[in-house]
Amino acid sequence: MKTKLTAILLCISLVFAMIAWNTAATEPAEYLALGDSISAAYGLKSEKEGFVYLVSKGLGYTVANESVNGNTADGILDELKTGELDPLVENAKLITITCGGNDLMNVLYEAVAEVHNLTNGTSYTGRDVIEAFGGMHPDPTLNASVFFTDTMVVLNTFTETEAFKKALAGYESNMFGENGVLAYIREKNKDAEIIIATQYNPYKSFENTMLGVISAKINGGAILLNEVITNHASDWDYIVADVYTAFQNASRNLCNAAIDGNNNKIEFDFHPNKAGHKVIAQTVISVHSLENDSCPTCGTAYENGVCPQCSENIATSETTSASETTSASETTSASETTSASETTSASETTSASETTSASETTSASETTSASETTSTSETTSASETTSASETTSASETTSASETTSASETTSASETTSASETTSASETTSLSETGNESEDHRDPGNQSPSSKLPLILIVSFLIVFVILGAIFLIVRKNKRN
Repeated sequence: MKTKLTAILLCISLVFAMIAWNTAATEPAEYLALGDSISAAYGLKSEKEGFVYLVSKGLGYTVANESVNGNTADGILDELKTGELDPLVENAKLITITCGGNDLMNVLYEAVAEVHNLTNGTSYTGRDVIEAFGGMHPDPTLNASVFFTDTMVVLNTFTETEAFKKALAGYESNMFGENGVLAYIREKNKDAEIIIATQYNPYKSFENTMLGVISAKINGGAILLNEVITNHASDWDYIVADVYTAFQNASRNLCNAAIDGNNNKIEFDFHPNKAGHKVIAQTVISVHSLENDSCPTCGTAYENGVCPQCSENIATSETTSASETTSASETTSASETTSASETTSASETTSASETTSASETTSASETTSASETTSTSETTSASETTSASETTSASETTSASETTSASETTSASETTSASETTSASETTSLSETGNESEDHRDPGNQSPSSKLPLILIVSFLIVFVILGAIFLIVRKNKRN
């Protein structure tokens, strides 16, 4: 009798252990990211440089990143309607959405492809054009220059065309209509904080150049799109993160698109760069409600985004120093003062090569001290020493896991303290501790709980012990 009772109790324990394991494994994330390649961190070395990861880290939320490169409003809506994202939508505290650029640009690229095909007898599609401009086309010879002339022709009247107006109306309906993305989310979750980012102008750096017309026309389209985003905020109770204005006010280029006069090269890639993602993250965090947030270090409630107990900032979850000084021109020094030459030491020393030393100095008092300082006379000096553990000395130390230490302090005219503070209305805090050797999978897809590994280990141990006990009981019964 005792043996049977023990076996029954062990079986019950096994069932509860499996239930606990299953619950832990399916625990939903607190933060759901939806959208396009901006949310997907396209073009960065790691998703950990993307704004979604930075927001999740800054707010202390577990994250599920369900964004898709090239996504549009109808694409997000189709994803939601499958029902597969319902558990994430229903349990999210925060949902961010980046969307709209592709909805309008796809129409532009279709028009460019049509003009090019008529002129050259080709059969390119809008997808070919968008991949060429984004530097994503599988054929490396098919780049933006192939479609440049046709693009200039189409852009002249693009925002006045019926195709543009129809695309904008389609975006508005799919996002904010009665059966759109916001309606679906609000039906599943009435309480989640939803933050939608406005569209930046990726070609702002082309202003006051021979390509200024591209910047002006794309900017006009972005403004019309952003009006739609802003106009519906009260309808669906969401917050607008004004990324457009943050990028317009930035003192440096936050996108990959750029003109390299020295090498006669023009880059048309419209995605934000690493610095751009930091600004997006800060913009999102700055509009995030602080009501229920507390400092992860000491548990004290934030006051205006800063912990009164230990001065930890919600935007970084790392200590921000009182000397976060931002002034009008940009000089980078101190904790990321890459002084004299970028030395990387140890077992693979590539000396006398590739160190850009103290004189790539950009005037208007933008001095980047060390290893990549740009001056009117770009002096490249010799000494990038590379090591097995890749230690970048003179205060930029990148170890095997490439930890960018301390904080990028920009002093003298741009002091970036305790994690890259940028001047002229662009304060980039978010201190970077990046790990190049860590895996680059989407952090959202690994998200649900930091306690999950421990729960799994304990659960498996319990199951192992129970099975062992059952085996011994059965063996003993057979002997009897």
